[in-house]
Amino acid sequence: MTDRRTFIKHTAWGSALFLLPSFRLLQPAPGQTGRKDVLPLDGRWHFYMDPDKEGSADIPLNTGNTLKLPGSLQSQGFGNDVSADTRWWNGKLKDIWRTSPVYERYRLDGNVKIYEFLQPKKHYLGAAWYIKEFEIPRYWKDKRIVLFLERVHWESTVFINEREIGSRMYLGVPHEYDLTGAIKEGMNRLMVRVNNSRIVDVGDMPHSISEQTQGTWNGIVGRVELRATDKVWIDQVQVYPGIAEKKIDIEL
Repeated sequence: MTDRRTFIKHTAWGSALFLLPSFRLLQPAPGQTGRKDVLPLDGRWHFYMDPDKEGSADIPLNTGNTLKLPGSLQSQGFGNDVSADTRWWNGKLKDIWRTSPVYERYRLDGNVKIYEFLQPKKHYLGAAWYIKEFEIPRYWKDKRIVLFLERVHWESTVFINEREIGSRMYLGVPHEYDLTGAIKEGMNRLMVRVNNSRIVDVGDMPHSISEQTQGTWNGIVGRVELRATDKVWIDQVQVYPGIAEKKIDIEL
């Protein structure tokens, strides 16, 4: 079966409206506590910074430091101190800041102050590896298992038990990975490589990525969890009304 979509068409208004509440009952809101189909992964993670992108999936678990996810490494005190030579998203600061005697004292180590945007306490551009071990519940056997990362800044690559699953590069929507074929019984090792460097040239001041408003943080925020569904599941429902024809097309 190459296409997971099923198309259902109803020409009567009443039958279509009757079906919609039924679909909603099959998809409870994600992230609810106490759910047996969600395994939160928030808490302490091992991590290490890899600015030269030389790391690999066989990194020992206790390599580097630990931090809390969801979160960013800079907000937890990790990264590089800001200096006159800091490599910002847009490159170096304006020449007037670098050359004018007015700003000379603000270019000195320990007293660096810039005026182009809000100055972070720590700065980091590059890859960072986040590592965690987990054990899936026994009643998840024969389930479809998905890793849900609500917001990543901004490219992620996921490995399970040193096997690469894939990559995502989204800013405004979650990164999701189907781990079903890679999960094993007992302990599993999850690695998420996050890269917040200038992967794609999107202009000089892309506020959703650069220091101007968003900040070049590296990490994962929002929900970080595993989700289990049956092997056959409802992914989404789209409803297309045809008022003139008095019908509703439902795409499942």
